[in-house]
Amino acid sequence: MFLRKNLYVPGLQILARCTLAILFLLAIALRVSLYHVVTSDYTFFLSQWYDFIQTHGGFAALKYNFSNYNSPYLYLLALTTYLPIPKLVAIKTLSVAFDGVLGLFAYLILSLRYKRAYASIVGVLVILFAPTIIINSSAWGQSDAIYTAFCLGSLYFLLKERPARACVFFGLAISFKLQAEISRPYPGGLLACSGSGLLRGSRCMEFAYYLRRTDYKRGCRRSGTI
Repeated sequence: MFLRKNLYVPGLQILARCTLAILFLLAIALRVSLYHVVTSDYTFFLSQWYDFIQTHGGFAALKYNFSNYNSPYLYLLALTTYLPIPKLVAIKTLSVAFDGVLGLFAYLILSLRYKRAYASIVGVLVILFAPTIIINSSAWGQSDAIYTAFCLGSLYFLLKERPARACVFFGLAISFKLQAEISRPYPGGLLACSGSGLLRGSRCMEFAYYLRRTDYKRGCRRSGTI
């Protein structure tokens, strides 16, 4: 309690904010320092998918069956081909960006419990400096942070008693990777206790899940595989 009161002293507030800014910049620097790492997944899959999209007209390339990743990720990957940055940087920045989304939802969830403490910020720092998260996105260029961020978003809206939004986020998580199914008991169990929100929430989940199984009707023929 004494430490918490002292954090409201103007001088300590400035020091705390500067420290947090430095830590956030350090988290970014750590990720950028691993951008040079080239894995076999990048060489044989991600890089080739990027090249295919770029040489076949950007979003127009999505009508072809050239990847075993789900369509939502390929939509985002196609978007990166329009950016004036190197291919390796574009692919890894896509994953790293969702590290930030992951940290944001961690902050929002913790803020529901800790209103005036720094536990929420500490939680974000744990996410941003977790070795597995850093390596997965910035070294390997994998998309696990994407579906995990949507899973946390689903949990946040469940805790806020907004089942429809929670189910949309859960459906989006599944649309990126089927591994999100591991969190199904949380939205399923809480929806069962939500009364009138059950039907609306389940319909939203079904629609979002449908996005995983099919592409937009504009010529896309690829099924939603993992």
